[in-house]
Amino acid sequence: MKQTCARLGTSRWTVRKMIDSGELEAIKGSDAPNAPIKVSEESLARYIRRQTIVANTTR
Repeated sequence: MKQTCARLGTSRWTVRKMIDSGELEAIKGSDAPNAPIKVSEESLARYIRRQTIVANTTR
């Protein structure tokens, strides 16, 4: 999750909210309370694509 936070420039808390809301897909390592949470590269790429605004260059 540390790399996801760095790529998005946001906190662990915000990334966790994004996972809980379904904006990002994640896999938890086990059922343990402190198990690591991993966000796949594909999930992160999809999120970034959805958030990217394409500038309209024709007027």
